[in-house]
Amino acid sequence: MKKAPVTNYLIDTSTLFKRYINEPGTKKLDELFSTAGTFFISALTIVELISNLKRLNQVDGVIDDNTFTVLKRTFFSDIDKGAIEIEPVTPLIILTAVEFLKETYITPIDAVQLATMAILQERLGSLVFLSSDHKLVRLAAEKGYATELI
Repeated sequence: MKKAPVTNYLIDTSTLFKRYINEPGTKKLDELFSTAGTFFISALTIVELISNLKRLNQVDGVIDDNTFTVLKRTFFSDIDKGAIEIEPVTPLIILTAVEFLKETYITPIDAVQLATMAILQERLGSLVFLSSDHKLVRLAAEKGYATELI
């Protein structure tokens, strides 16, 4: 029996957030995680995700302290189990991000996401960028990358 090919995914923060907080797109992301895929995030996504969870806790009051702790542990457990692989922010990624910033205005983290995608694509040969950010998906698609809006 022939094995199905493994799909490589790069997940931006807006989409990864849906793995831990139920919102539109959560079901689709859960379905993708149940397939034979390899899921990558930028190392900066760790900081951004924890910051967003803390905002829900301290600023918005949407989640309590216990829920924040449980969600944070679940996220780090996903990393520890290998469900999510971390792509370090290297000098090459920073230089590539700067090149993207020369072309169009995007936030620094979005430039790092696009640069991470470009470097992973080059290394892996096949990659799907998962994002909930319409502008980021459009920019990635314009550069010829496979994308999926979640």
